[in-house]
Amino acid sequence: AVSGLAELLGGDGRPAHLCGVSLGARVAARFAAEHPAAVASLFLSGCGLDAPRRSGVERRIMRMLPESFFTRDSPGAGKAATIQSNVALAGTDLAGRLPDITARTLVVCGADDKPYLEDAHKLTAGITGAELRIVPDAGHFWNRQHPELFERTFREWATAAGEPAE
Repeated sequence: AVSGLAELLGGDGRPAHLCGVSLGARVAARFAAEHPAAVASLFLSGCGLDAPRRSGVERRIMRMLPESFFTRDSPGAGKAATIQSNVALAGTDLAGRLPDITARTLVVCGADDKPYLEDAHKLTAGITGAELRIVPDAGHFWNRQHPELFERTFREWATAAGEPAE
């Protein structure tokens, strides 16, 4: 996942503004730790610190779930992409990599996203200079619940880093 992001960014020398939600936030954070010069700013929403290893039984159950289970909160995700992301990030623990993240970082979490609130505080404490914002009346995919607020928050964050966000 991280190597795919490196390919996507292309290495033109200009640092990128990275925004990730959920598993995408883990990928963005890991990329920022491994390629600090390539990241102008980092926006992490609903980011967990670790991606648990799934047992064989859990993997089989995930494969048996209907496609609608994976797309109901995130229509573009899909079953195959979710399973592939979980496999790629299995056992990834970001806690030890947080000091390697040097980009200006905003950690955002929905107030109703109880499983990730503790991780949001730990991410903020572990990344030098990171800021934390808790979004009221919002869950894990608050970008879908409040899309205008999500876009405005990201644009303001990225633009304040000194370059317009594209």
